[in-house]
Amino acid sequence: MNNTTKYLSILALSCLALSACHNDEPKDGDKDKKEENSQNVPQGSVADYDSCHKDADCDTDSYCDRVCLPLGSNGDECSAGRMCESGHCVDGVCCDTACNGANMSCTLEKHAGLCFCKGNFAGDKCDNCKANYFGQDCSQKAACLHGAPNDGLNGDGHCKACFGSWSGIDCDIPSSCPHGTASTGLNGTGKCRSCDDGWVGTNCDEEVPCKNGAFDPLSGLCSCNYGWVGTKCEIKVTCQNGGTVNETDGTCLSGTCPGGVTGINCDKTITCNTANGVLDEVSGTCSSCTGNWVLGPNSNCDVEKACVHGTADNITGKCSGDCDNNYWAGENCDKCITGSIPNASCTFTSGHNDSNCKIKIYCGTNSYYYSYKVAKMADGKWWIVDNLNYYFNADNTYSANSKIYYNFSEAQKVCPVGWHLPTQADYKAMLQATDSTDCSLKSSFWTTKTCTPKLNNAGFNIGTYTDGNTYGYYSDNKLLNRGGGFFAWSDTTSGTTNAYYFNRYYNDDTIGVSLNMSQSYYMLVRCVKDN
Repeated sequence: MNNTTKYLSILALSCLALSACHNDEPKDGDKDKKEENSQNVPQGSVADYDSCHKDADCDTDSYCDRVCLPLGSNGDECSAGRMCESGHCVDGVCCDTACNGANMSCTLEKHAGLCFCKGNFAGDKCDNCKANYFGQDCSQKAACLHGAPNDGLNGDGHCKACFGSWSGIDCDIPSSCPHGTASTGLNGTGKCRSCDDGWVGTNCDEEVPCKNGAFDPLSGLCSCNYGWVGTKCEIKVTCQNGGTVNETDGTCLSGTCPGGVTGINCDKTITCNTANGVLDEVSGTCSSCTGNWVLGPNSNCDVEKACVHGTADNITGKCSGDCDNNYWAGENCDKCITGSIPNASCTFTSGHNDSNCKIKIYCGTNSYYYSYKVAKMADGKWWIVDNLNYYFNADNTYSANSKIYYNFSEAQKVCPVGWHLPTQADYKAMLQATDSTDCSLKSSFWTTKTCTPKLNNAGFNIGTYTDGNTYGYYSDNKLLNRGGGFFAWSDTTSGTTNAYYFNRYYNDDTIGVSLNMSQSYYMLVRCVKDN
């Protein structure tokens, strides 16, 4: 029962009990009395019947039906939209929307008062079919099983396209082609259109006895075409360059590659310098190196190890990390180290006690060291003014020995870390600073005879040709120019085979640094401290 029915029922009972209800208009004598009485009667009560004439006479949540009645909720009976809270009366009930589409209803079971699409219609305007339904009334279910259905008002219920390997207008035919290409799609049959290599038959399910060769029915064996091996001639030969083919997998048998190539297919050019390393037969490069070599950037053992007493980088050959112990130093860990220079000028002026002006040189150990005099010469640089007298062993270590001669290659690395073999320019600057007149090189590339004593007095003791020193230099194991001469390497080369040297001439004490000699000769070594 809706609100209107409820109020009309109450009104009818009240009329019977009070005999106060009738359909006639009030008499003129009673009109004023009715208006007077109605002023004190609550709205909507029995006494208020005929108290409104239009909806505007009622509150906003009511409408006028001779009395003011509450607006109906969605689903309540109605005859006009003004009777509903929503303002919409559809199919005799209050509805949440106008619900005026041809395929819409507000009286569907379980949804009374709410606008829903009828049957299998769908969409905001209920003007299409639900998925998989078709026809003008959307009553038919599509038959498409494994594809995109042609549904909707104008659809036919079959498939527009099939998924995967399904075929037929309803995409209900599975593929039956395990080793080939199936006929698929709306017009497909699911059968094979073509077979993969090595397969035959309607369904491509019969394996070819010999895929790349001829089958012998008597022996049951395959005779393979060139470039194929295997029991069914199914393996392509990859062996190259004249290697012996392995009939099992098509690669080359080990040890059958011709010279210059290697690898499982004899297709890798040998780049390893096998004189310096061990060949990797798979790649053609070196797996490891021997002797004084490292792999280098291309793993060919073609980079000589420069690091002597440390861990060599396998690419550059240079030292990586610290040297082997605290008594090797330098970029290649091949330099001896020195103690500190005494806190003295050590210029060897007259009366100076030069025994205090010494440094210690350690080579690989602190258990033994070499002690050498040093002097700060007039050029402002520290010089080791004794002849070095330790030498290189075969294992690149040093030993104490009376040997004081070095070839040029040895001379370049025998000075301790922080010191270097003097260049031709170092010698010239030191001479010039000692005495700019007597010790400057003249046009004949020699100093005056009086430079030698001045140099000796400054601490750079090179003796004189009359004092009995017998230094000289060695060549082919023979001591040459032994009588009074002094010959020490400089670090300045002359061409690719010679180098300049410092010498006091053996018979007149003049000094020169402009002559050069073969780098294979053996001479003395003095060192100057780095700046």
